[in-house]
Amino acid sequence: MDSSQSELVDLGDALSKDWQVSLATPPDGAPYDELLEALTRRIRHLLEHNLDRLMTALYILDVPEEHFREATASKPIDESAKDLARVVMAREMKRVETRRKYSRRDVADSDLLP
Repeated sequence: MDSSQSELVDLGDALSKDWQVSLATPPDGAPYDELLEALTRRIRHLLEHNLDRLMTALYILDVPEEHFREATASKPIDESAKDLARVVMAREMKRVETRRKYSRRDVADSDLLP
């Protein structure tokens, strides 16, 4: 499995855990577009039924309020949900990359210890 596939698996795991996104295929077989569509459906549901929960999740994920406003400004709900899903996926991907970077660093640093 190459690095980009591995990152998609980790992204799928994060979306499943953090956003309760269920995929028709297992995370290791889910391409980016399928992840985006699943997250879009989840965010649309939250926009319609539980805006407080969505805002809390975005706060925890450290998505700037400005990005939320840009994604939802004067657009139909389907378009807003998809734009917001892209923002969330980009932020989740940064978290995946950060975890990978520091988990590799910990292993490399432990090799230096006596």
